[in-house]
Amino acid sequence: MRKLWKRFTALTIVLALVTSLNSAMAVSGNQKNVTADGGMSHTIILTGDGMVKTSGSNQEMQLGISDKQEAKQFTLIEGLDGVTAVAAGYNFSAVLKYDGTVYTWGGSTQETPTQVPGLTGVVAIAAGQTDLLALTYSGEVYQWSLGQTPAKVEGLRNIAAVDVGASHFLALTSNGQVYAWGSNWSGQLGTGSTEDSASPCRLDLYNIVDIAAGYSHSLAIGYDGQVYAWGSNNYGQLGTGNTETSLVPAQVKTIKDAVQVAAGTDCSLALTEEGKLYSWGYGEYGQLGIGGGAISQSSPKAVPTMSGAQPTQINCGVYHCMYLTASGSLYTWGRNKNYQLGTSQNGNVETPQRTAGDTAQDTYYSTDILGTASSWAVSELESLYDRDMIPPLLWSDYQNDITRAEFAHLLVSLYRCLRDTNPPATNNQDQFSDIQDHMLRDDIIRAYNLKFISGTSEHAFSPDASLTRQEGAKMLCSFLSVVEKVEVPTTVTNMSYYKDATEIAGWAAPYVAYAYQNDIMTGTGTDQFTPTAHLSREQSLLIIARLIEKYDWA
Repeated sequence: MRKLWKRFTALTIVLALVTSLNSAMAVSGNQKNVTADGGMSHTIILTGDGMVKTSGSNQEMQLGISDKQEAKQFTLIEGLDGVTAVAAGYNFSAVLKYDGTVYTWGGSTQETPTQVPGLTGVVAIAAGQTDLLALTYSGEVYQWSLGQTPAKVEGLRNIAAVDVGASHFLALTSNGQVYAWGSNWSGQLGTGSTEDSASPCRLDLYNIVDIAAGYSHSLAIGYDGQVYAWGSNNYGQLGTGNTETSLVPAQVKTIKDAVQVAAGTDCSLALTEEGKLYSWGYGEYGQLGIGGGAISQSSPKAVPTMSGAQPTQINCGVYHCMYLTASGSLYTWGRNKNYQLGTSQNGNVETPQRTAGDTAQDTYYSTDILGTASSWAVSELESLYDRDMIPPLLWSDYQNDITRAEFAHLLVSLYRCLRDTNPPATNNQDQFSDIQDHMLRDDIIRAYNLKFISGTSEHAFSPDASLTRQEGAKMLCSFLSVVEKVEVPTTVTNMSYYKDATEIAGWAAPYVAYAYQNDIMTGTGTDQFTPTAHLSREQSLLIIARLIEKYDWA
């Protein structure tokens, strides 16, 4: 089973006290914080004791070291401690401290780390060419230019991760949706046009677990490990095998089971579940890491890594790249004119090289995926998430009604896990006239083709209508008919166990009866089924959790 969800950030961040820092608030747990990042000509890393080191050019004070023009190897910034994450902009640096505050320096304006005013409760940061983003524990995002005052980005909620390109911005919600805003000259926003957008636009992607922004292209990973890319492609940085720009997310078809992506100016990296590293795009300075003097590569190619030192975290500077191992060893490659690789040498490097600048071991901050679930339901839902059988789209708002489209999506996602295949979304595409522009259209088609669902009329599915209990019983039994080959009787002779049996629709009665008799779905009380009441997300997930135990789908 996949373990992608353990890399994914949910909305509610759990803050815990750190005994080594007096009254400081630490962020620890499931989501990796960035412990190494690169700018144009410098690199910043986090050490295991919460200190920060930098290497490379200091021409614009980006190293935070006042008496050096450059650092040939990683050099400690004195007086900066209690750090949990780092970020490198084009010519400046930023860190996140354990107490949720942010410090920046460089850009020819700040020689030493200076606290950013008005920011507290921050759990993640990202930096681009001139601007930064900060994500707070409440799921809000703040944006600012170096030296300016942060402002809240309106139109975003439940944000779990952020990233910054040259001048475009990405945000990932706790239920796997992607928003983009900013410059769009090459379609890097993924909206289908090249028009800039000052406000966040939701993309036609769902169940996304990781995002990355390059100079003018963007990357994302789906819960199924599929990589998507969009924007500029003049050097093949989209990994589609050609150099054609894409204004909407396109699949990088040659990579499977990806768990992390990173983007440089015109190059891209992806790390798979097995620890394999792939690169594509621009490589003039060796940043592809594949050797052989490759200038560009339009399809992903494996990057050689050291035996016993598999990558666990990847990142890119402008023209150089890096990966970390689980023990904190740092490997760098690419452009090195200003010693930004931290190897004491200043020649470009075409394959990953171990540096002397070991970083903090994989550090995490905690997430509460089940924050809105009922206390009595948490243990069952936790076991369900541990099996990786629930898509990110349903990772929040547990008390809300589940829609017909979401339930169809849930069944198809479960089918994918059980059969380890993704059924094609072909045929019957015109069966329902009300799903053509729906974001779950493909899974609705898959569910229809698999005979999990039917419409609310001959040509309508009503995807956003709340699912009733009797509709849910029918869909569940239809699912089991395919997966477990169960046979549901077409007639019902007695339903005296439900006092409201006469309220159950004739088409639903056989399914409700079968669900009761086989402990698949029972009533709302001791003797009521309440057929037209709505199922919540939580109730739907609990039913799936119990089916997994019943049929031993672990």
